[in-house]
Amino acid sequence: MLIAFVSSDDPLWRGLLFAFTMFFSAMLESILNGQYDYRIYVISMRMRSAMINAIYKKALALSSVARGQYTTGEIVNLMSVDTQRVMDYIQVYNLIWITPLQIGLAIWLLWGQLGIATLGGLGVMIILLPINGVVTAYIRKYQVQLMKHKDRRLKLMNEILGGIKVLKLYAWEKSFQQRVQDIRDDEMKSLKVQAYLSAAVIFAFTCAPFLVALASFAVFIAIDTNNILDANKAFVSLSLFNILRVPMAFLPMLITFTAMASVLNLLVAFPFRPT
Repeated sequence: MLIAFVSSDDPLWRGLLFAFTMFFSAMLESILNGQYDYRIYVISMRMRSAMINAIYKKALALSSVARGQYTTGEIVNLMSVDTQRVMDYIQVYNLIWITPLQIGLAIWLLWGQLGIATLGGLGVMIILLPINGVVTAYIRKYQVQLMKHKDRRLKLMNEILGGIKVLKLYAWEKSFQQRVQDIRDDEMKSLKVQAYLSAAVIFAFTCAPFLVALASFAVFIAIDTNNILDANKAFVSLSLFNILRVPMAFLPMLITFTAMASVLNLLVAFPFRPT
């Protein structure tokens, strides 16, 4: 609208109205986002506190037979690591349905600007999605391995602390230190691979809007020599691509959080297990 106003003979008050409307819209968006972030953080923190309380009460009420099914390391891991993952997942939960809606709306508006050339950008997105799905499957695989390594390490550390006198008496410090270090090395390998895969997904989707815009503009110009990419169409399309960039940047993070949350079966089942 501002571009059309600059090139037209409309009165000055119309341009000022557009400018103030954009300013107040951005300010209102910032205020609402701040309130949403605050409230969702409070809800997720309360949820985590409730889960820790339920796990703690259940751990105190376990019978001797039930205690044999769970190590202290597993219970500590549930209370510290897994509850934190659930808290993080709650904070981005609403983005799971908002993000596809934003992407769909941006593509629909782009279709109004570029027409069938938008399919060029969609083709790039369709190519990226299966690649992302494969990488996400590997992220989930290494997340499961990482949690197993953490459980092993915490279990061994609990055994070491429980028998520290015997360990000191027979001078087994170096031997047990090496065992802990070996488990830690396995844990770090899984963590590094998971971090590299997550970085690859984030990099791909960060570059995606640029690749989508490039493909759409190239197809728009190539399909018809009469198609002119003027300033109005280019700026509007780039603005829509910029809107598309934010949900697409969030998309890999949401997939990663979902993959991490999907392996928390023990956290959900533990408070309801029979004592």
